[in-house]
Amino acid sequence: MANPLELVDNCIVESLELITAEMVALQTVAMQNRLALDYLLSAQWGTCAVIGAERCTFIPDNSEEITDLIQKIRTEGAKQKWGGGEMVRSLS
Repeated sequence: MANPLELVDNCIVESLELITAEMVALQTVAMQNRLALDYLLSAQWGTCAVIGAERCTFIPDNSEEITDLIQKIRTEGAKQKWGGGEMVRSLS
Protein backbone atom coordinates (compact mmCIF):
# COMPACT_ATOMS: atom_id res chain seq x y z
CA MET A 1 0.00 0.00 0.00
CA ALA A 2 1.34 3.42 -0.93
CA ASN A 3 2.03 5.94 1.81
CA PRO A 4 0.03 9.20 1.93
CA LEU A 5 2.91 11.29 0.58
CA GLU A 6 3.28 9.00 -2.42
CA LEU A 7 -0.45 9.25 -3.12
CA VAL A 8 -0.25 13.06 -3.00
CA ASP A 9 2.78 13.04 -5.32
CA ASN A 10 0.94 10.81 -7.79
CA CYS A 11 -2.15 13.03 -7.75
CA ILE A 12 -0.06 16.17 -8.27
CA VAL A 13 1.86 14.61 -11.16
CA GLU A 14 -1.29 13.32 -12.84
CA SER A 15 -3.03 16.68 -12.41
CA LEU A 16 -0.10 18.59 -13.89
CA GLU A 17 0.11 16.20 -16.84
CA LEU A 18 -3.60 16.65 -17.59
CA ILE A 19 -3.40 20.44 -17.24
CA THR A 20 -0.31 20.57 -19.47
CA ALA A 21 -2.02 18.53 -22.21
CA GLU A 22 -5.06 20.80 -22.02
CA MET A 23 -2.95 23.97 -22.16
CA VAL A 24 -1.00 22.72 -25.19
CA ALA A 25 -4.31 22.01 -26.97
CA LEU A 26 -5.68 25.46 -26.04
CA GLN A 27 -2.48 27.10 -27.27
CA THR A 28 -2.84 25.26 -30.59
CA VAL A 29 -6.46 26.38 -30.98
CA ALA A 30 -5.52 29.98 -30.14
CA MET A 31 -2.75 29.92 -32.75
CA GLN A 32 -5.11 28.46 -35.36
CA ASN A 33 -7.64 31.21 -34.60
CA ARG A 34 -4.95 33.90 -34.84
CA LEU A 35 -3.79 32.54 -38.21
CA ALA A 36 -7.37 32.51 -39.50
CA LEU A 37 -7.95 36.09 -38.30
CA ASP A 38 -4.65 37.25 -39.80
CA TYR A 39 -5.66 35.67 -43.11
CA LEU A 40 -9.11 37.29 -43.04
CA LEU A 41 -7.64 40.66 -42.05
CA SER A 42 -4.59 40.51 -44.31
CA ALA A 43 -5.84 43.47 -46.36
CA GLN A 44 -5.60 45.55 -43.16
CA TRP A 45 -2.15 44.10 -42.26
CA GLY A 46 -3.47 41.45 -39.87
CA THR A 47 -5.08 41.11 -36.49
CA CYS A 48 -2.56 43.12 -34.46
CA ALA A 49 -2.71 46.03 -36.89
CA VAL A 50 -6.50 46.13 -36.61
CA ILE A 51 -6.79 45.84 -32.82
CA GLY A 52 -3.53 47.58 -31.98
CA ALA A 53 -0.16 46.06 -31.14
CA GLU A 54 -0.61 46.90 -27.45
CA ARG A 55 -3.65 44.58 -27.37
CA CYS A 56 -1.92 41.69 -29.12
CA THR A 57 -0.85 39.03 -26.68
CA PHE A 58 1.62 36.19 -26.78
CA ILE A 59 0.94 32.85 -25.12
CA PRO A 60 4.19 31.46 -23.69
CA ASP A 61 4.79 27.73 -24.04
CA ASN A 62 5.86 26.54 -20.60
CA SER A 63 5.04 22.89 -21.23
CA GLU A 64 8.71 21.85 -21.24
CA GLU A 65 9.34 23.53 -17.89
CA ILE A 66 6.21 21.93 -16.44
CA THR A 67 7.34 18.53 -17.72
CA ASP A 68 10.72 19.06 -16.04
CA LEU A 69 8.99 19.92 -12.75
CA ILE A 70 6.79 16.83 -13.04
CA GLN A 71 9.91 14.72 -13.43
CA LYS A 72 11.46 16.41 -10.39
CA ILE A 73 8.35 15.62 -8.31
CA ARG A 74 8.58 11.99 -9.43
CA THR A 75 12.30 11.79 -8.65
CA GLU A 76 12.04 13.44 -5.25
CA GLY A 77 8.91 11.49 -4.37
CA ALA A 78 10.65 8.21 -5.17
CA LYS A 79 13.42 9.12 -2.70
CA GLN A 80 10.89 9.43 0.13
CA LYS A 81 10.31 6.02 1.65
CA TRP A 82 8.72 7.13 4.88
CA GLY A 83 6.59 5.07 7.16
CA GLY A 84 3.84 6.80 9.11
CA GLY A 85 5.95 7.45 12.22
CA GLU A 86 8.96 8.67 10.27
CA MET A 87 6.83 11.14 8.34
CA VAL A 88 5.33 12.56 11.53
CA ARG A 89 8.76 12.89 13.18
CA SER A 90 10.22 14.61 10.12
CA LEU A 91 7.39 17.16 10.06
CA SER A 92 7.85 18.08 13.73
